[in-house]
Amino acid sequence: MPLSRRPSSLVALALLTTSASVSAQEADQTKRACAASYEQTQRLRQDGKLVEAREQAVACAQAACPALLTSDCSHWVEELDQALPTLVLDVHDEAGRELPGVRAALDGQTLGPGSQGVAFALNPGRHRFRFQAPGRAPVELEEVVVQGRKNQRIEVELKPSAAPAAPPPKPYSPWAYTSGSLGILGLSGFSYFGLIGNARKKELEGSCSPRCRDADLSPMRRDYVVADVALTVGVVAIATTAILLLEGRNKRAEPARPSAVAARR
Repeated sequence: MPLSRRPSSLVALALLTTSASVSAQEADQTKRACAASYEQTQRLRQDGKLVEAREQAVACAQAACPALLTSDCSHWVEELDQALPTLVLDVHDEAGRELPGVRAALDGQTLGPGSQGVAFALNPGRHRFRFQAPGRAPVELEEVVVQGRKNQRIEVELKPSAAPAAPPPKPYSPWAYTSGSLGILGLSGFSYFGLIGNARKKELEGSCSPRCRDADLSPMRRDYVVADVALTVGVVAIATTAILLLEGRNKRAEPARPSAVAARR
């Protein structure tokens, strides 16, 4: 019987040895992690990163850490709780009402949707904030967060976005200038060829009238035809110019349509 029990005793001893070895390794890793948190707590605290320093102090204040470390770390947690400032964001409209859909950013990092109206801890020092909401002009500001000050309040009023500037008045159509020039040329041509035609008519009345040949009458008739065509072109061009100028003036006089933002105001 004693011989049959010996193998079981050896297995149990091996298991205990292995378990003790694993436990020793885990304990050693825990001690190293606690020591690292202990050192980082002091370093971060000196750098003014109190939020991060408190996280490390809590880590090394655990019961699994050596008693020599937990004593200091627990004391540091209390000190950091007192030194950490807290901030409350109050973002509202011009009537003091809370705005929906507010997005806040701290030093370029977007804060969570539940950050408004709730105190949260942050490192002391100068910080940059940005607030924006739908239909509202964004606001950027810098604030100094004082160490140890609790519930420091930042009140921000987001005003409605300004209506976009009205576009510059549209210039008159370039066709108005073209048709106007053509109208002036047409009327000038009518006057010129009409006068020449009249001059030829007087010459013919004094020389061959009433028995003038077609060859003598042809230049006069040609001048009158050209004058009539020039008059027609000039009248049409002037009328077209008047229409284009009238349309351009109406467009320039049209008030700018209010934007959706301006309408809500």
